[in-house]
Amino acid sequence: MAISINRAAVYRTIWRWHFYAGLFVIPFILLLALTGAAYLFKPQVERWEEAPFRSARVDRVVVPSAQVTAALAAFPGSSLVSYRLPERPGDAAMIHVALADARRCATYSSRRTGQCAAVSIPRSG
Repeated sequence: MAISINRAAVYRTIWRWHFYAGLFVIPFILLLALTGAAYLFKPQVERWEEAPFRSARVDRVVVPSAQVTAALAAFPGSSLVSYRLPERPGDAAMIHVALADARRCATYSSRRTGQCAAVSIPRSG
């Protein structure tokens, strides 16, 4: 007994499944493209957000340990997470600290005075 295969029907079936697979995958591809584009321009967005803390005139520079001490003193019970070196001489240093309630915040420390110039605390919940 020979099985008769209709080539046109098989071709249409494969093409139909290929079309449905494309419809299923397109949203994921678009999501990856959008998040990839956002990640690509992250340095430019960060420079725009941090513009007020950049390019200040610096006569003297406070050592990083004093900057970290000032950031930790601003939030009692906090601990140091990271210290980001300034890119240019006038830029503020970014110090990430972990708060007592397990949230993290970023503080911008002035390199002239060593005091916290600004704080970015994420909302809880």
